[in-house]
Amino acid sequence: MTCARPLSRRSLIGSLAALAASALPARAAPSLRQGGSQFVWLEPRRQMPALALTDVRGRRHTLAPDGRVHLLNFWASWCPPCREEMPRLEAFVRTIDAQRLNVAAISFDRDGTRAVAPFLKRHGIEKLPVFVDPEGDVAYSDAGNRKGAPFALYGMPITYLVDRGGGIVGYISGAVDWLQPDAEAFLAAFMA
Repeated sequence: MTCARPLSRRSLIGSLAALAASALPARAAPSLRQGGSQFVWLEPRRQMPALALTDVRGRRHTLAPDGRVHLLNFWASWCPPCREEMPRLEAFVRTIDAQRLNVAAISFDRDGTRAVAPFLKRHGIEKLPVFVDPEGDVAYSDAGNRKGAPFALYGMPITYLVDRGGGIVGYISGAVDWLQPDAEAFLAAFMA
């Protein structure tokens, strides 16, 4: 039988600090409420897998944890609150530091690019990275989740927050204005 060497005081303090830091954002972040919605914390946190995404030009991309905070917004062109939110999301993306925060809008439109491209043009969405998921590979709304998609759609729009380590922190459903002070303070806690 072998015994592990006891940790030195420095190692113990370092390990505890690392553990506390990984749990800190959920406890230290201010709450986020907008309209009739509030941010829902997921416990235990799951890791975001690498996501294979297709943009509106048909190009394939991989989105994976990379040390940035990620906001993944799931929407559809037929959804009235989504149509309200998309121009605000476009305005928000124009203000962010892309080295620290990544925003991706993922359409759940079954017609994919045929529905999304005209919507983007009509609403002047140019800078916001937009992807299509018509087959439900990334998000699911059916109870069975036949494809094992990692993100559940509890409403539309719905935005998931992924921390710098790739942990899926939680979500908020409904249209959110990320330029509001409460939303900025909320995100700042994760980007610190």
